[in-house]
Amino acid sequence: MRLSGDEDAVAQCKADLFFKEAGLSSEDKLLLVIDDTYVEKKGNKTDGVDKFFDHAKGRYINGNNFVTCLQVDDDIYLTRPGCT
Repeated sequence: MRLSGDEDAVAQCKADLFFKEAGLSSEDKLLLVIDDTYVEKKGNKTDGVDKFFDHAKGRYINGNNFVTCLQVDDDIYLTRPGCT
């Protein structure tokens, strides 16, 4: 499948694939919590260091951006492989 540059179409495709892989139907309810956290670093020799806009600080920083997600299902909390 080839995706266009349409952000909504790409997001929908990702959601469809996630639901399929998780064995969920369109009738199921799911809460997916996604968080990204910046850790400011000095220098550029650490893996993954890049320039990011930190909205909490209101400026660009050099650092790492860690993205995590958590699936909440009927009071069961599951981390998804590949989301951390």
